[in-house]
Amino acid sequence: MADRRVQRKPLRVNNRAILQDARLAMGNDLMNALVELITNADDSYTRLGSPGVSEIRVEVNRRQRYIRVDDDAEGMTVDQLEERLGGLGERTSGIVDNERVRGFFGRGAKDVAALGDVTWITTRGGQQSQLTLSLSSDEDDAVAIADPIPDPSGRHGTTVQLQLREGVRIPRHEHLTKLLSRHFALVPILNDPMRKLVLIGGEEPEAIEYTMPEGVKWLDKVRFDLPGYEGESIEVTLFESPEALDEPETGRLGQAQYWRHSLLVASGRAAYEFWPGGSYTSPPESSYFRRLFGSVDVPLINRLLIESDILSGGEEVVSRNRHGLARGTDHRFSAALDDALDEALRPHIERMRQEALATNADQTTTKTQRMLNQLASVLNDYVREETETEHEGPGTEADETLRGLRLIPPTRHVEPLLPAHLLIRYEPVDDVAREPLVEVTVSDDLSVPSTEPLQLIRRRGYFSASYRLEGRPADSVVELTAELADEQAEALVLWQERI
Repeated sequence: MADRRVQRKPLRVNNRAILQDARLAMGNDLMNALVELITNADDSYTRLGSPGVSEIRVEVNRRQRYIRVDDDAEGMTVDQLEERLGGLGERTSGIVDNERVRGFFGRGAKDVAALGDVTWITTRGGQQSQLTLSLSSDEDDAVAIADPIPDPSGRHGTTVQLQLREGVRIPRHEHLTKLLSRHFALVPILNDPMRKLVLIGGEEPEAIEYTMPEGVKWLDKVRFDLPGYEGESIEVTLFESPEALDEPETGRLGQAQYWRHSLLVASGRAAYEFWPGGSYTSPPESSYFRRLFGSVDVPLINRLLIESDILSGGEEVVSRNRHGLARGTDHRFSAALDDALDEALRPHIERMRQEALATNADQTTTKTQRMLNQLASVLNDYVREETETEHEGPGTEADETLRGLRLIPPTRHVEPLLPAHLLIRYEPVDDVAREPLVEVTVSDDLSVPSTEPLQLIRRRGYFSASYRLEGRPADSVVELTAELADEQAEALVLWQERI
Protein backbone atom coordinates (compact mmCIF):
# COMPACT_ATOMS: atom_id res chain seq x y z
CA MET A 1 0.00 0.00 0.00
CA ALA A 2 1.46 3.33 -1.08
CA ASP A 3 2.27 5.95 1.56
CA ARG A 4 -0.12 8.86 1.65
CA ARG A 5 0.86 12.43 2.25
CA VAL A 6 -0.59 13.71 5.54
CA GLN A 7 -1.25 17.38 6.15
CA ARG A 8 -1.68 18.78 9.64
CA LYS A 9 -3.88 21.84 10.13
CA PRO A 10 -5.23 23.69 13.14
CA LEU A 11 -8.74 22.85 14.26
CA ARG A 12 -11.19 25.42 12.97
CA VAL A 13 -13.53 26.78 15.59
CA ASN A 14 -16.35 29.07 14.49
CA ASN A 15 -18.05 31.78 16.51
CA ARG A 16 -21.03 29.60 17.30
CA ALA A 17 -18.87 26.92 18.97
CA ILE A 18 -16.98 29.57 20.95
CA LEU A 19 -20.27 31.16 22.02
CA GLN A 20 -21.71 27.83 23.18
CA ASP A 21 -18.61 27.17 25.27
CA ALA A 22 -18.69 30.69 26.73
CA ARG A 23 -22.35 30.33 27.65
CA LEU A 24 -21.51 27.11 29.48
CA ALA A 25 -19.11 29.14 31.62
CA MET A 26 -21.24 32.29 32.05
CA GLY A 27 -24.75 30.84 31.92
CA ASN A 28 -27.09 33.78 31.64
CA ASP A 29 -25.81 35.29 34.87
CA LEU A 30 -24.54 38.87 34.96
CA MET A 31 -22.79 38.18 38.26
CA ASN A 32 -20.45 35.71 36.55
CA ALA A 33 -19.34 38.42 34.13
CA LEU A 34 -18.91 41.01 36.87
CA VAL A 35 -16.86 38.66 39.01
CA GLU A 36 -14.67 37.77 36.02
CA LEU A 37 -13.94 41.38 35.12
CA ILE A 38 -13.41 42.49 38.75
CA THR A 39 -10.95 39.68 39.46
CA ASN A 40 -9.11 40.45 36.19
CA ALA A 41 -8.67 44.04 37.35
CA ASP A 42 -7.42 42.81 40.72
CA ASP A 43 -4.94 40.49 39.00
CA SER A 44 -3.61 43.44 37.02
CA TYR A 45 -3.04 45.45 40.20
CA THR A 46 -1.30 42.42 41.74
CA ARG A 47 1.09 42.09 38.80
CA LEU A 48 1.73 45.84 38.85
CA GLY A 49 2.51 45.83 42.56
CA SER A 50 1.07 49.32 42.82
CA PRO A 51 1.55 51.13 46.16
CA GLY A 52 -1.38 52.63 48.01
CA VAL A 53 -5.05 51.73 47.81
CA SER A 54 -6.06 50.55 44.33
CA GLU A 55 -9.63 51.18 43.19
CA ILE A 56 -11.84 49.05 40.95
CA ARG A 57 -14.93 50.85 39.73
CA VAL A 58 -18.07 49.01 38.59
CA GLU A 59 -20.85 50.86 36.81
CA VAL A 60 -24.20 49.19 36.09
CA ASN A 61 -26.65 51.06 33.86
CA ARG A 62 -30.04 49.35 33.83
CA ARG A 63 -31.63 51.82 31.42
CA GLN A 64 -28.95 51.53 28.72
CA ARG A 65 -28.21 47.88 29.61
CA TYR A 66 -24.48 47.96 30.00
CA ILE A 67 -21.88 47.29 32.69
CA ARG A 68 -18.46 48.91 32.87
CA VAL A 69 -15.46 47.85 34.96
CA ASP A 70 -12.63 50.34 35.21
CA ASP A 71 -9.16 50.19 36.79
CA ASP A 72 -5.91 52.18 36.94
CA ALA A 73 -3.65 49.14 36.76
CA GLU A 74 -1.19 47.95 34.08
CA GLY A 75 -3.09 48.69 30.91
CA MET A 76 -2.06 46.97 27.65
CA THR A 77 -0.38 47.88 24.42
CA VAL A 78 -2.17 47.02 21.19
CA ASP A 79 0.08 43.96 20.76
CA GLN A 80 -0.67 42.73 24.28
CA LEU A 81 -4.36 43.37 23.74
CA GLU A 82 -4.43 41.24 20.60
CA GLU A 83 -2.28 38.51 22.15
CA ARG A 84 -4.39 38.20 25.31
CA LEU A 85 -7.87 38.70 23.89
CA GLY A 86 -7.65 37.99 20.17
CA GLY A 87 -7.28 34.23 20.49
CA LEU A 88 -8.54 31.32 22.57
CA GLY A 89 -6.57 29.14 24.93
CA GLU A 90 -3.27 31.00 25.29
CA ARG A 91 -1.63 31.09 28.71
CA THR A 92 -2.05 34.73 29.62
CA SER A 93 -3.06 34.93 33.25
CA GLY A 94 0.36 34.82 34.87
CA ILE A 95 -0.30 31.79 37.07
CA VAL A 96 2.19 29.71 35.06
CA ASP A 97 4.85 32.21 36.13
CA ASN A 98 3.91 31.60 39.77
CA GLU A 99 2.25 34.98 40.11
CA ARG A 100 -0.43 35.21 42.82
CA VAL A 101 -3.27 35.54 40.33
CA ARG A 102 -6.16 33.43 39.11
CA GLY A 103 -5.69 30.49 36.82
CA PHE A 104 -8.12 30.61 33.91
CA PHE A 105 -5.44 31.29 31.26
CA GLY A 106 -7.15 34.26 29.63
CA ARG A 107 -10.34 32.39 28.75
CA GLY A 108 -12.47 34.06 31.40
CA ALA A 109 -12.22 37.59 30.03
CA LYS A 110 -13.42 36.39 26.65
CA ASP A 111 -16.24 34.31 28.14
CA VAL A 112 -18.11 37.47 29.14
CA ALA A 113 -18.94 37.94 25.44
CA ALA A 114 -21.57 35.23 25.97
CA LEU A 115 -23.71 37.98 27.50
CA GLY A 116 -23.19 40.58 24.76
CA ASP A 117 -20.62 42.57 22.80
CA VAL A 118 -17.65 43.52 24.97
CA THR A 119 -15.10 46.29 24.38
CA TRP A 120 -11.72 46.80 26.06
CA ILE A 121 -10.29 50.34 26.03
CA THR A 122 -6.82 50.29 27.55
CA THR A 123 -3.97 52.78 27.92
CA ARG A 124 -0.30 52.10 28.37
CA GLY A 125 2.87 53.95 27.38
CA GLY A 126 0.97 56.99 26.14
CA GLN A 127 -1.11 54.96 23.67
CA GLN A 128 -4.79 54.08 23.90
CA SER A 129 -5.83 50.77 22.29
CA GLN A 130 -9.26 49.27 21.72
CA LEU A 131 -10.61 45.79 20.97
CA THR A 132 -14.22 44.65 20.58
CA LEU A 133 -15.28 41.02 20.79
CA SER A 134 -18.66 40.01 19.36
CA LEU A 135 -19.81 36.40 19.24
CA SER A 136 -23.33 37.23 18.07
CA SER A 137 -22.43 36.93 14.39
CA ASP A 138 -21.91 33.73 12.43
CA GLU A 139 -19.13 35.42 10.50
CA ASP A 140 -15.45 34.92 11.29
CA ASP A 141 -14.93 38.57 12.24
CA ALA A 142 -15.61 38.33 15.97
CA VAL A 143 -12.58 40.46 16.89
CA ALA A 144 -12.31 44.12 15.87
CA ILE A 145 -9.10 45.98 16.77
CA ALA A 146 -8.86 49.75 16.33
CA ASP A 147 -5.58 51.52 15.54
CA PRO A 148 -4.00 52.94 18.70
CA ILE A 149 -4.23 56.67 19.29
CA PRO A 150 -2.02 58.92 21.44
CA ASP A 151 -3.11 59.50 25.03
CA PRO A 152 -1.13 62.35 26.60
CA SER A 153 -2.94 62.12 29.95
CA GLY A 154 -0.26 59.92 31.47
CA ARG A 155 -2.97 57.53 32.71
CA HIS A 156 -2.64 53.79 32.47
CA GLY A 157 -5.36 51.22 33.04
CA THR A 158 -8.26 49.42 31.40
CA THR A 159 -11.98 50.02 30.95
CA VAL A 160 -14.17 47.08 29.92
CA GLN A 161 -17.74 47.72 28.74
CA LEU A 162 -20.23 44.91 28.19
CA GLN A 163 -23.37 45.79 26.22
CA LEU A 164 -25.86 43.24 27.49
CA ARG A 165 -28.03 41.35 25.05
CA GLU A 166 -31.75 40.99 25.62
CA GLY A 167 -32.67 38.30 28.10
CA VAL A 168 -29.82 38.98 30.54
CA ARG A 169 -31.36 40.04 33.84
CA ILE A 170 -29.84 43.01 35.67
CA PRO A 171 -30.34 42.85 39.46
CA ARG A 172 -31.57 46.00 41.19
CA HIS A 173 -28.90 48.14 42.81
CA GLU A 174 -29.65 47.11 46.40
CA HIS A 175 -29.66 43.41 45.59
CA LEU A 176 -26.55 43.71 43.43
CA THR A 177 -24.73 45.31 46.36
CA LYS A 178 -25.53 42.26 48.53
CA LEU A 179 -24.48 39.81 45.82
CA LEU A 180 -21.13 41.55 45.27
CA SER A 181 -20.45 41.76 49.02
CA ARG A 182 -20.95 38.01 49.50
CA HIS A 183 -19.66 36.27 46.35
CA PHE A 184 -16.90 33.84 47.30
CA ALA A 185 -14.52 34.93 44.51
CA LEU A 186 -14.58 38.55 45.70
CA VAL A 187 -13.94 37.90 49.40
CA PRO A 188 -10.09 38.11 49.11
CA ILE A 189 -10.44 41.44 47.28
CA LEU A 190 -12.92 42.85 49.79
CA ASN A 191 -10.74 41.69 52.70
CA ASP A 192 -7.65 43.42 51.25
CA PRO A 193 -7.14 46.89 52.78
CA MET A 194 -5.18 47.83 49.66
CA ARG A 195 -8.19 47.31 47.39
CA LYS A 196 -11.39 49.31 47.07
CA LEU A 197 -14.39 48.10 45.05
CA VAL A 198 -16.85 50.87 44.18
CA LEU A 199 -20.33 50.32 42.68
CA ILE A 200 -21.75 53.14 40.55
CA GLY A 201 -25.39 53.18 39.60
CA GLY A 202 -27.25 54.28 42.69
CA GLU A 203 -27.72 57.80 43.97
CA GLU A 204 -24.06 57.93 45.04
CA PRO A 205 -21.02 55.70 44.37
CA GLU A 206 -20.96 52.99 47.04
CA ALA A 207 -17.98 51.10 48.43
CA ILE A 208 -18.67 47.36 48.55
CA GLU A 209 -17.63 45.80 51.85
CA TYR A 210 -17.47 42.27 53.19
CA THR A 211 -18.60 41.95 56.80
CA MET A 212 -17.09 38.94 58.52
CA PRO A 213 -19.49 37.19 60.92
CA GLU A 214 -18.76 37.30 64.63
CA GLY A 215 -17.54 34.12 66.24
CA VAL A 216 -15.00 32.28 68.35
CA LYS A 217 -11.79 31.15 66.65
CA TRP A 218 -11.04 27.43 67.13
CA LEU A 219 -8.35 26.84 64.52
CA ASP A 220 -5.71 29.32 63.35
CA LYS A 221 -3.89 28.17 60.20
CA VAL A 222 -3.68 24.56 61.40
CA ARG A 223 -2.28 22.09 58.86
CA PHE A 224 -3.97 18.83 57.85
CA ASP A 225 -2.61 16.26 55.40
CA LEU A 226 -4.25 15.95 52.00
CA PRO A 227 -4.81 12.18 51.56
CA GLY A 228 -3.54 10.70 48.31
CA TYR A 229 -1.12 13.58 47.66
CA GLU A 230 2.15 12.81 49.40
CA GLY A 231 3.69 15.78 51.16
CA GLU A 232 0.68 18.03 50.46
CA SER A 233 -1.43 19.68 53.13
CA ILE A 234 -4.15 22.26 53.68
CA GLU A 235 -4.20 25.11 56.20
CA VAL A 236 -7.48 25.65 58.06
CA THR A 237 -8.73 28.67 59.99
CA LEU A 238 -12.05 27.98 61.71
CA PHE A 239 -14.57 30.16 63.56
CA GLU A 240 -17.85 29.29 65.25
CA SER A 241 -20.84 31.63 65.26
CA PRO A 242 -23.34 31.49 68.15
CA GLU A 243 -26.18 31.11 65.62
CA ALA A 244 -26.78 29.72 62.15
CA LEU A 245 -25.40 32.07 59.49
CA ASP A 246 -27.51 30.75 56.62
CA GLU A 247 -30.86 29.04 56.73
CA PRO A 248 -31.96 26.81 53.85
CA GLU A 249 -33.59 29.11 51.31
CA THR A 250 -34.46 29.07 47.64
CA GLY A 251 -33.51 32.69 46.87
CA ARG A 252 -30.34 33.80 45.16
CA LEU A 253 -28.46 34.46 48.40
CA GLY A 254 -29.17 30.86 49.43
CA GLN A 255 -26.88 29.56 46.69
CA ALA A 256 -23.47 28.26 47.73
CA GLN A 257 -21.64 31.11 45.94
CA TYR A 258 -23.05 33.54 48.52
CA TRP A 259 -22.94 31.56 51.77
CA ARG A 260 -21.83 33.31 54.93
CA HIS A 261 -21.04 29.98 56.59
CA SER A 262 -18.58 27.27 55.47
CA LEU A 263 -14.89 27.56 54.59
CA LEU A 264 -13.58 29.69 51.76
CA VAL A 265 -11.36 27.43 49.64
CA ALA A 266 -8.47 29.47 48.23
CA SER A 267 -5.06 29.01 46.69
CA GLY A 268 -2.91 32.10 46.86
CA ARG A 269 -4.95 35.11 45.80
CA ALA A 270 -7.64 33.06 44.07
CA ALA A 271 -10.79 31.85 45.84
CA TYR A 272 -12.47 28.84 44.25
CA GLU A 273 -15.58 28.09 46.32
CA PHE A 274 -17.30 27.98 49.66
CA TRP A 275 -16.80 24.34 50.60
CA PRO A 276 -20.12 22.52 49.92
CA GLY A 277 -19.91 20.66 53.24
CA GLY A 278 -19.11 17.05 52.40
CA SER A 279 -20.85 14.78 54.90
CA TYR A 280 -22.19 17.73 56.91
CA THR A 281 -25.01 18.69 54.54
CA SER A 282 -27.68 16.48 56.16
CA PRO A 283 -29.32 16.80 59.59
CA PRO A 284 -28.37 16.88 62.34
CA GLU A 285 -24.78 17.84 61.32
CA SER A 286 -26.01 20.53 58.92
CA SER A 287 -27.45 22.59 61.79
CA TYR A 288 -23.96 22.76 63.33
CA PHE A 289 -22.14 23.24 60.01
CA ARG A 290 -24.20 26.37 59.30
CA ARG A 291 -22.58 27.97 62.35
CA LEU A 292 -19.01 27.38 61.16
CA PHE A 293 -17.02 29.70 58.91
CA GLY A 294 -13.43 30.42 58.03
CA SER A 295 -10.94 29.61 55.29
CA VAL A 296 -8.78 26.82 53.93
CA ASP A 297 -5.64 27.56 51.94
CA VAL A 298 -4.75 24.85 49.43
CA PRO A 299 -1.48 25.63 47.57
CA LEU A 300 -1.87 22.45 45.50
CA ILE A 301 -4.83 23.87 43.54
CA ASN A 302 -2.75 26.37 41.60
CA ARG A 303 -0.05 23.79 40.92
CA LEU A 304 -2.65 21.34 39.58
CA LEU A 305 -4.05 24.10 37.37
CA ILE A 306 -0.60 24.67 35.88
CA GLU A 307 -0.17 20.94 35.26
CA SER A 308 -3.60 20.61 33.65
CA ASP A 309 -2.72 23.43 31.25
CA ILE A 310 0.83 22.39 30.38
CA LEU A 311 0.26 18.63 30.39
CA SER A 312 -2.43 17.36 28.07
CA GLY A 313 -4.96 15.35 30.05
CA GLY A 314 -3.88 16.74 33.43
CA GLU A 315 -6.26 16.48 36.37
CA GLU A 316 -9.28 18.80 36.08
CA VAL A 317 -9.59 20.88 39.22
CA VAL A 318 -11.95 23.81 38.61
CA SER A 319 -15.40 23.44 37.06
CA ARG A 320 -15.89 25.08 33.69
CA ASN A 321 -18.55 27.44 35.05
CA ARG A 322 -16.13 28.37 37.86
CA HIS A 323 -18.79 28.01 40.55
CA GLY A 324 -16.45 25.73 42.47
CA LEU A 325 -14.07 22.84 42.23
CA ALA A 326 -14.75 20.01 39.79
CA ARG A 327 -16.57 17.31 41.71
CA GLY A 328 -17.74 13.78 41.05
CA THR A 329 -16.49 10.22 41.21
CA ASP A 330 -13.73 10.93 38.67
CA HIS A 331 -12.27 13.93 40.50
CA ARG A 332 -9.66 12.66 42.92
CA PHE A 333 -8.62 16.05 44.26
CA SER A 334 -12.05 17.25 45.46
CA ALA A 335 -12.62 13.88 47.19
CA ALA A 336 -9.27 14.22 48.98
CA LEU A 337 -10.11 17.78 50.06
CA ASP A 338 -13.47 16.59 51.45
CA ASP A 339 -11.68 13.93 53.49
CA ALA A 340 -9.13 16.42 54.86
CA LEU A 341 -11.82 18.92 55.87
CA ASP A 342 -13.90 16.15 57.43
CA GLU A 343 -10.90 15.37 59.65
CA ALA A 344 -10.51 19.05 60.53
CA LEU A 345 -14.16 19.70 61.37
CA ARG A 346 -15.29 16.39 62.87
CA PRO A 347 -14.11 17.10 66.47
CA HIS A 348 -15.84 20.49 66.42
CA ILE A 349 -19.11 19.16 64.99
CA GLU A 350 -19.15 16.52 67.74
CA ARG A 351 -18.29 19.11 70.41
CA MET A 352 -21.16 21.33 69.23
CA ARG A 353 -23.55 18.38 69.33
CA GLN A 354 -22.62 17.55 72.91
CA GLU A 355 -22.86 21.20 73.96
CA ALA A 356 -26.32 21.47 72.40
CA LEU A 357 -27.54 18.43 74.33
CA ALA A 358 -26.10 19.80 77.58
CA THR A 359 -27.56 23.25 76.96
CA ASN A 360 -31.00 21.81 76.37
CA ALA A 361 -30.77 19.95 79.65
CA ASP A 362 -29.57 23.06 81.54
CA GLN A 363 -32.36 25.17 80.11
CA THR A 364 -35.10 22.94 81.47
CA THR A 365 -37.29 25.29 83.48
CA THR A 366 -39.28 24.57 86.62
CA LYS A 367 -42.39 24.35 84.49
CA THR A 368 -40.73 21.88 82.15
CA GLN A 369 -39.55 19.77 85.06
CA ARG A 370 -43.07 19.74 86.45
CA MET A 371 -44.34 18.58 83.08
CA LEU A 372 -41.78 15.79 83.02
CA ASN A 373 -42.78 14.66 86.50
CA GLN A 374 -46.43 14.53 85.50
CA LEU A 375 -45.82 12.64 82.26
CA ALA A 376 -46.02 9.08 83.66
CA SER A 377 -49.11 9.71 85.76
CA VAL A 378 -50.91 11.50 82.92
CA LEU A 379 -50.24 8.66 80.50
CA ASN A 380 -51.45 6.14 83.08
CA ASP A 381 -54.56 8.22 83.67
CA TYR A 382 -55.19 8.42 79.94
CA VAL A 383 -54.89 4.66 79.45
CA ARG A 384 -57.15 4.01 82.44
CA GLU A 385 -59.67 6.57 81.24
CA GLU A 386 -59.87 4.93 77.81
CA THR A 387 -60.31 1.51 79.39
CA GLU A 388 -63.01 2.71 81.80
CA THR A 389 -64.84 4.49 78.99
CA GLU A 390 -65.12 1.23 77.06
CA HIS A 391 -66.41 -0.76 80.04
CA GLU A 392 -68.24 1.77 82.16
CA GLY A 393 -71.70 0.76 83.29
CA PRO A 394 -74.62 2.60 84.86
CA GLY A 395 -73.54 4.85 87.70
CA THR A 396 -69.84 4.88 86.70
CA GLU A 397 -68.27 8.30 87.17
CA ALA A 398 -65.23 9.53 85.22
CA ASP A 399 -62.00 10.20 87.09
CA GLU A 400 -62.04 13.80 88.36
CA THR A 401 -58.32 14.21 87.54
CA LEU A 402 -59.10 13.91 83.81
CA ARG A 403 -61.63 16.70 83.75
CA GLY A 404 -60.76 19.99 82.03
CA LEU A 405 -58.37 20.78 79.17
CA ARG A 406 -55.20 18.73 78.64
CA LEU A 407 -52.32 18.37 76.15
CA ILE A 408 -51.11 14.76 76.02
CA PRO A 409 -48.27 14.12 76.52
CA PRO A 410 -47.04 17.27 78.24
CA THR A 411 -43.52 16.60 76.91
CA ARG A 412 -42.65 14.81 73.71
CA HIS A 413 -39.18 13.95 72.35
CA VAL A 414 -38.98 13.50 68.56
CA GLU A 415 -36.21 12.48 66.19
CA PRO A 416 -34.90 15.46 64.14
CA LEU A 417 -37.02 16.38 61.10
CA LEU A 418 -39.83 13.97 62.02
CA PRO A 419 -43.31 15.38 62.76
CA ALA A 420 -44.70 15.44 66.29
CA HIS A 421 -48.28 14.43 67.18
CA LEU A 422 -50.05 15.45 70.40
CA LEU A 423 -53.59 14.91 71.68
CA ILE A 424 -55.72 17.82 72.86
CA ARG A 425 -58.39 16.45 75.23
CA TYR A 426 -61.24 18.31 76.92
CA GLU A 427 -63.71 16.83 79.42
CA PRO A 428 -66.19 19.43 80.64
CA VAL A 429 -67.68 19.42 84.12
CA ASP A 430 -71.13 20.00 82.69
CA ASP A 431 -72.65 18.85 79.43
CA VAL A 432 -71.65 20.89 76.37
CA ALA A 433 -74.05 21.08 73.46
CA ARG A 434 -71.58 22.08 70.75
CA GLU A 435 -68.14 20.74 69.93
CA PRO A 436 -65.67 23.29 71.38
CA LEU A 437 -63.13 25.31 69.37
CA VAL A 438 -59.66 25.43 70.94
CA GLU A 439 -57.03 28.13 70.21
CA VAL A 440 -53.59 26.49 69.72
CA THR A 441 -50.44 28.66 69.94
CA VAL A 442 -47.01 27.50 68.75
CA SER A 443 -43.97 29.32 70.20
CA ASP A 444 -40.22 28.89 69.61
CA ASP A 445 -37.05 31.01 69.68
CA LEU A 446 -36.80 31.45 65.91
CA SER A 447 -40.13 32.95 64.87
CA VAL A 448 -43.14 34.95 66.00
CA PRO A 449 -45.71 32.81 67.89
CA SER A 450 -48.57 31.64 65.68
CA THR A 451 -52.14 30.83 66.77
CA GLU A 452 -54.78 28.80 64.96
CA PRO A 453 -58.19 27.34 65.91
CA LEU A 454 -58.74 23.59 66.21
CA GLN A 455 -62.19 21.96 66.34
CA LEU A 456 -62.43 19.18 68.92
CA ILE A 457 -64.46 16.06 68.08
CA ARG A 458 -67.11 14.62 70.40
CA ARG A 459 -66.18 11.29 72.02
CA ARG A 460 -67.94 9.26 74.76
CA GLY A 461 -68.02 11.75 77.59
CA TYR A 462 -65.26 14.07 76.34
CA PHE A 463 -63.89 15.89 73.26
CA SER A 464 -60.48 15.45 71.60
CA ALA A 465 -58.43 16.05 68.44
CA SER A 466 -54.89 15.30 67.27
CA TYR A 467 -52.48 18.17 66.57
CA ARG A 468 -49.49 17.81 64.23
CA LEU A 469 -46.25 19.81 64.32
CA GLU A 470 -44.02 19.66 61.25
CA GLY A 471 -40.52 18.21 61.69
CA ARG A 472 -37.70 20.52 62.75
CA PRO A 473 -33.88 20.39 62.93
CA ALA A 474 -32.02 18.86 65.84
CA ASP A 475 -32.15 20.78 69.14
CA SER A 476 -35.32 22.67 68.22
CA VAL A 477 -37.76 23.30 71.08
CA VAL A 478 -41.42 24.29 70.67
CA GLU A 479 -43.90 25.23 73.39
CA LEU A 480 -47.52 24.39 72.58
CA THR A 481 -50.40 26.13 74.37
CA ALA A 482 -54.08 25.21 74.06
CA GLU A 483 -56.74 27.64 75.36
CA LEU A 484 -60.49 27.22 75.78
CA ALA A 485 -62.47 29.89 77.62
CA ASP A 486 -60.60 30.33 80.93
CA GLU A 487 -58.76 26.99 80.74
CA GLN A 488 -55.23 26.47 79.44
CA ALA A 489 -52.95 23.48 78.83
CA GLU A 490 -49.27 23.41 77.86
CA ALA A 491 -46.82 20.95 76.35
CA LEU A 492 -43.18 20.98 75.28
CA VAL A 493 -41.82 19.29 72.13
CA LEU A 494 -38.06 18.67 71.75
CA TRP A 495 -36.36 17.41 68.59
CA GLN A 496 -33.30 15.45 69.68
CA GLU A 497 -31.35 12.59 68.18
CA ARG A 498 -31.09 9.48 70.26
CA ILE A 499 -27.70 8.92 71.83
